[in-house]
Amino acid sequence: MLKKIFSFKRIMYYIIICCVSYTACSLILTTVNMFGDAFNSLPLYVNLQYFAVCLLISFLMFFTDQFTDGCTKPLAMLIQITDVSVVVFGLGGFVFGWFPLDAKWILPVFLILLSVYFATYIVLYFIEKKWINDVNIILKQRKKEKNDDEKNN
Repeated sequence: MLKKIFSFKRIMYYIIICCVSYTACSLILTTVNMFGDAFNSLPLYVNLQYFAVCLLISFLMFFTDQFTDGCTKPLAMLIQITDVSVVVFGLGGFVFGWFPLDAKWILPVFLILLSVYFATYIVLYFIEKKWINDVNIILKQRKKEKNDDEKNN
């Protein structure tokens, strides 16, 4: 059981989630910042905070995804969005103070986190599709080799 939970492929999957979500977050927030404050640059510590939030989200998903095996896709996505929301509003809003925790900030922050979530989801969809195609090619090659060996014998 522990080997399955802590497998290399599984850990790499969540590292990819962290990296893709960090990139999407940085791009989206830089774009929003560009239009809001006339090309204001973000300090280094804010970028490190983005990374910490993305890493914590990936870590939380690593564990909560254990409970979504067998769930419908919409329910699994809802749980993941809840993971993201808890970390963004808790760590980003409360601890790092990126935004005030009042009602007028909830919708814009939620829309940004949904944008980052779905951008990450789309990238991961194509990565997984590529992995599946690669595995299918390998399986077809092995099946062909096996059939060729049977014909030769």
